Amino acid sequence: MPVFNAEYAIFGTITAKVKDRKDIGSNKINYINEFGKNLYGDMRGMTILQSLSMVSNNTTDGMKQVEILNETGSVITEGRIKNRYVKIHSRYIKQGRKSYI
Repeated sequence: MPVFNAEYAIFGTITAKVKDRKDIGSNKINYINEFGKNLYGDMRGMTILQSLSMVSNNTTDGMKQVEILNETGSVITEGRIKNRYVKIHSRYIKQGRKSYI
């Protein structure tokens, strides 16, 4: 079975390691592939709340998206990052003892 390698993706791939499942919005982005860095800049260190607020251009809407992510384990939203249209598909993934968004 083929394995996904984000470095070869033709879309921006952003990942955050989940340390606090109760407040997903406080977890920080720790990976963005080169394609994503070229499009959006290096977002490592930014929280999930900050990134969703940036996409929606509004902290209140970002908080609503985090609530949806907390409740359902996934969120789909759209907006802009650096004047580029983006569509975000984010979900909570658990692999063994580790969890990611």
